[in-house]
Amino acid sequence: YTYPDNDMPKGIILDLKHRDMVLNSVISYDAKANKIVGLRDSRAWNEHQKLNFSMMFSQRITKVEFYVNDQRVDSVNAITGTNCKAIIYFAENTKQVVTKVALSAAALNLNDADKNLKEVPDFDFHKVHHQAREIWNEELNKIVVETNDIELKKVFYTALYHCYTSPYLFNDVDGKYRGMDGLTHQAKEHNVYTVFSLWDTY
Repeated sequence: YTYPDNDMPKGIILDLKHRDMVLNSVISYDAKANKIVGLRDSRAWNEHQKLNFSMMFSQRITKVEFYVNDQRVDSVNAITGTNCKAIIYFAENTKQVVTKVALSAAALNLNDADKNLKEVPDFDFHKVHHQAREIWNEELNKIVVETNDIELKKVFYTALYHCYTSPYLFNDVDGKYRGMDGLTHQAKEHNVYTVFSLWDTY
């Protein structure tokens, strides 16, 4: 996040109400660790879509405002409900904030998503951007299309990119994943994937 050079507050809005029906959610602020953790259990194409998250920031959090049902809640470090929001503030002179977010569908407690943060060990946005470009170039260059028609190339490589984005990895870095029974399991010899979508495939 890059902020303009003015007197406006510098912050990030975290809105867990957004999109599908929320069954339960939690937002918790750990001032000592300078992080926000929480969970979201929602209903849409699946009865219970449970995700825990952990957010860390390159700048120190100065304060967090909590809102439940769009009403401000003071003097707390955590909230729960079906309509939870938070505003995470940084110092007035903040120019830029890099945010790392880890997700876990297998987490048993609020801090379990933390382990997935190690996939990106620091806050070097440009390094991650460079690594992502290299990985995508390597994958997309496995098939070389020889044509002078740039539009055909765009269509082909967009479709190839879509093939690689779904299904996606579902287990945590330690191999734990949530099964169809709603329980946490351990993948032993392979990764576990989700979203085997065909409706948008061509």
